[in-house]
Amino acid sequence: MDLQASYNVTRNPSGTASTIPPFAFRTNTTTVGVVLNVPLFAGFATQNRVRETLSLRDKAQSDLEGARRTVAQATRTAFFGVQSGQGQVKALEAAEASSQSALDANKLGYQVGVRINIDVLNSQSQLFQTKRDLAKARYDVLLGDLKLRQANGTLTPEDLQKINALLSTQAASSAVSAVPTTPPVVTAAAPVAPAAPAAASAATAPPAAVQAEAAVRAWAAAWSAKDVAAYLDAYSPDFVPPGRASRQAWEKQRRTRIERQAGIEVKVENLQVTVNGDQATATFTQAYKAGAASSSSRKQLLLKNTAGRWLIVNEKTL
Repeated sequence: MDLQASYNVTRNPSGTASTIPPFAFRTNTTTVGVVLNVPLFAGFATQNRVRETLSLRDKAQSDLEGARRTVAQATRTAFFGVQSGQGQVKALEAAEASSQSALDANKLGYQVGVRINIDVLNSQSQLFQTKRDLAKARYDVLLGDLKLRQANGTLTPEDLQKINALLSTQAASSAVSAVPTTPPVVTAAAPVAPAAPAAASAATAPPAAVQAEAAVRAWAAAWSAKDVAAYLDAYSPDFVPPGRASRQAWEKQRRTRIERQAGIEVKVENLQVTVNGDQATATFTQAYKAGAASSSSRKQLLLKNTAGRWLIVNEKTL
């Protein structure tokens, strides 16, 4: 539809032949109108363009729905990946504590002559493998958190900077802590003779504080493993049971309480050992768990060096 307008002026100064006499005249013509053009046939071009536009609209809606589903699926996958990684980290932390207890027990057994050095090496190898797996699991959790933030559209450069700073700090601390302080020396696969010469044992024996710490951790490891014989053997013959009970009654009570538990986990945390001559004081936080019951308390053990072994002579809760 078009709007048209025209204005026309005609002048005849000499007149025309039809005028007698000829007179000059002027004619003004104005035209205003609306013109509607209706094509009868355009080769279906208009109808095809309409159908094309509708199809493009449907395609855009389908692409939008596909993008939404892709983002939802990626976010859900990343979320479950982070949850799974956190569970794996907890499991490996428990495995690390168990490997550390096994290593301490083997070191103590090596010192008293009931274990050989290959047992200590195997325990140490298992501990460091667990530490490696734990470090990788923690790294995977950090990476999964970044993937989750990327999937839900909340990832920022600050998140990457925080992770980078954290990894740099952990790498530096791990490089220091990964160096073993007292690695065992492999000599032979034969059992170590318990009656070594005094001069040789004095030259190769670890410090008294290390021996006392190993004795405490071996006591906790035997308790966790429900090894009642090794647990009771960690106490000195001079140990006085609490409550003025006899040694025999106390050992029977401890054996019954330990054996009736389905599973026991004893963790020694924040262990501090001070040595004064042939006596040592070990202060630590004891995390105890048996079945559904769990407790945490501050403990103190008084140990005495008896024939080359650090044995418990007093036990109390702070």
